[in-house]
Amino acid sequence: MTKTTKNIVGIVITVLIIIVMLMYSSYGKNRYFNKVVLSSENRVFNITTQNYMDTVILVGLSELRIKGVDVLIKPLVPLPKGPDDLEINAFIRKYGRAKYVIEIGSFSKSEVIGILSHELMHLHQYHTSRLHMTTTSLIWYDRVYITDIPHYFDRPWEIEAEGLGRILEKKIRNQLYN
Repeated sequence: MTKTTKNIVGIVITVLIIIVMLMYSSYGKNRYFNKVVLSSENRVFNITTQNYMDTVILVGLSELRIKGVDVLIKPLVPLPKGPDDLEINAFIRKYGRAKYVIEIGSFSKSEVIGILSHELMHLHQYHTSRLHMTTTSLIWYDRVYITDIPHYFDRPWEIEAEGLGRILEKKIRNQLYN
């Protein structure tokens, strides 16, 4: 092999490695969702810059068999650290009978599906009246919490949202990607 041939082979190999690295680094970031049929039984309004969040919410609501709710998704207003000094990525509030607001930070599409699945489980808890918040207390099933709210990771509603949220996340991913 001549020196020129070796240089050309080296350049070709380098270019191929760069192409593979670029493809690998962008995998999942710009991956498109499957075409899904979305129900008109719920209304979702998305005012974030991540325009796919409403699709995730609608698929999740369908999986949870929830009908007749309005959900507003909006950017998370920066808050001080949450209870137990945790950084808050997203949270949900209930307004009225079937109106919810989800505030969420800016994350990758892959992270958003997991975060919204967790928040959808809280929506389900509110919607089924298992979780209820007032200005002075929190009610989980029949237990009233006023000042005795457990550490974040020990809260039964968070434990449930985390566990069932992972199952919901898999179902949403399956519909959107498989």
